Amino acid sequence: MAERMIKALNQGLKLYSNPECDNRFLETPLPLIELGLHASANTDTKLSPFFILDGFDMALPLRSDIAIPDTFHSREAQQYAEWLKNSIQTVHDMVRLNRIEAKREMKEVYHRKHNAKQPDFKIGDLVLLKDTRIAAGSN
Repeated sequence: MAERMIKALNQGLKLYSNPECDNRFLETPLPLIELGLHASANTDTKLSPFFILDGFDMALPLRSDIAIPDTFHSREAQQYAEWLKNSIQTVHDMVRLNRIEAKREMKEVYHRKHNAKQPDFKIGDLVLLKDTRIAAGSN
C-alpha cells in the first residue's frame, strides 16, 4: 500500500513538473497532491486513507460523479470494515471525553495555583469597563 502511495505521489509530481512549470516552486502543488492521495480510495480496500483514519469520508468542496461501490469480496471483509468504522468512532468519542476531562482538571489546577475566585457579579449586572486603549488622533 505504501508503494502505491509513493507511485501515486510520483505521478502527481510528474503532472506538475513539466517544461511550463518552474521547478523552484514545486512545493506549491504538494498540498493538492496530498489531498488527492488522502481522499482517493484504494483499489483493494475500496476505502480512502482519510476514511480509514477518521471513520468518515473527507468533505470536499466538489461533488464527484464517480461512485465507489462499497462491495467487498467477502462478507468477513465487509463486517471487519463496519467493525473498524464503529471502533474508530468509539476511539474518537473517548478521546473527546478525555480531552474535556483533562481541560477541566487543568482549569482546577490553575485556579488553585493562582488563588482564583468566582466573580461576585452575575449576568445582567452593570459593571465598569476600563478601556486603556489610546484614542485615534489623540497624539
